[in-house]
Amino acid sequence: MSSLIAKLPPHHLEAEQATLGAMMLEFEALEYGCQHLKANDFYREPHAWIFEGLVEIYQAGKHYDPLVLEAILQRGGKFEQVGGTSYLMGLLEHSFTAASVEYYGQLVRDMATRREIIALAQECETLAHKPGDIPLAEIVADMKERWQGVAAERFKETIRPIKDILHATMDDLQGRQELQSIKSGLRKLDNSVGGFFPGSLYILAARPRQGKSTLLLNWLTNISINQEIPAAMFSMEMKDISLAHKILAAETGIDAWTLRTAKAQEADWLKIAETSAMISTYPLYIDDSAGLSLSQLLTRIRKAARRFKVKVVGIDYLQLLHVPGLPIRESMVASTHAIKAIARELDISIILLSQISRAAEGRFEGRPTLADLKESSSIEEDADVVFFIYHPDERGNPQEGGNAELMVAKNRLGPGGQAIKLYWRPREQKFYQVEKEIAGRS
Repeated sequence: MSSLIAKLPPHHLEAEQATLGAMMLEFEALEYGCQHLKANDFYREPHAWIFEGLVEIYQAGKHYDPLVLEAILQRGGKFEQVGGTSYLMGLLEHSFTAASVEYYGQLVRDMATRREIIALAQECETLAHKPGDIPLAEIVADMKERWQGVAAERFKETIRPIKDILHATMDDLQGRQELQSIKSGLRKLDNSVGGFFPGSLYILAARPRQGKSTLLLNWLTNISINQEIPAAMFSMEMKDISLAHKILAAETGIDAWTLRTAKAQEADWLKIAETSAMISTYPLYIDDSAGLSLSQLLTRIRKAARRFKVKVVGIDYLQLLHVPGLPIRESMVASTHAIKAIARELDISIILLSQISRAAEGRFEGRPTLADLKESSSIEEDADVVFFIYHPDERGNPQEGGNAELMVAKNRLGPGGQAIKLYWRPREQKFYQVEKEIAGRS
């Protein structure tokens, strides 16, 4: 019997019960569990089912309700399998206080990590014993990447203040409110749509390499630096240090390529260091986790709003979000609905980037329309405001810079149809308002 017990995968059933019980006791514990744990962290499958039910309750913005959880489990035919009402009530007795969720949740997470390590080690052993079908260097590289993945998934803080990111960025460079709205920093835009209103969803759409991420980052930087309003960016496409390069280029006026290749002149380094030190003191936060599911994103937005008092959130970008089990179109419908709902729930502004289809390229002048929003009409339906970036010179390369327009294709909060003149300077990673002294420069 003892040898059989020794071979069981690492697990801690009491910790699983205490964690679930704590999540039932208090919303803060429910939020913590949803942020830090996954269903497959639970060794006992019925515990994973209960956890999934609690996540569904949390994503709806509700506190634990035994009748709601029972209905969720009944819907999947799992209520009796988890042990029914008596087992669920018994879970509450395993947690004396909601504060215990951190202690017991960490035990659950640690046991899951141990099981993952064992499984990966066994796979390494199996591959090592196999004949030379796969080059050894390829096996080692693959295993190294997967081991690093375990560490990154389990032990990395996903959202970091800009001061931490800029500290790493400097090492990297040297080593190689009207109407209670929040202003964008572009006066004509703020006059046109009133800025960014709490509880509203803004869509910024364009074809790839048209400056969507840059314009979003310009807005968030202005909001956090010039207005000292906490802002966060969730970037599923670009690493946080690359985003910090963009910020430094925009704020210093130093060529972004010069920054990336660490070829700045000696005189520029003082400016870079001073700008970095200044930005570090402001409330800008970046989460660069790739491959987020919709539920993971919503949990992190809630945490950012609660922990850092974030008022504006940028998401880059819609088509990279996924809802497990749903095709792309339905996944985006669910995503825009949920993102709009959480903006209203938390009373924050959310700016969501989106790609558009190629249809605009074959149209006269190539101006995008609402019909070009890629994959789903729900983007237009859920958005309060839809912006398009348009580069008027069809023959030119937007990456070379020049005149641009920010088209207000929809404005539920006021008048639409405007085309705000901008000037795009990609080397500085910045969009400017068109003023005579700017528009005339090459």
